[in-house]
Amino acid sequence: MNVLGLSNKIFALIQLASFIFAIGGVIVYEAFLKGVEVRTILIVYVIANVITNFASYALAMRWNQDMNIPDLVWIFINDGLAGAL
Repeated sequence: MNVLGLSNKIFALIQLASFIFAIGGVIVYEAFLKGVEVRTILIVYVIANVITNFASYALAMRWNQDMNIPDLVWIFINDGLAGAL
């Protein structure tokens, strides 16, 4: 059920981008967020998670096409940010 018409190579690139964003997230945490209270980080995480889940819903509803954003760009940005979380 590949509605978007993406190949296995593209799926692998999306996973690679997610891992790169995840490593970036660790670097940002180590550099800037170690002294921040855990509760604050969790609140930001929940808000960011809601946004990325809504973006996934927007992709399923094809709203990105209405905004003239290609599927591949939308997927890379959304999955990359979700990977950083």
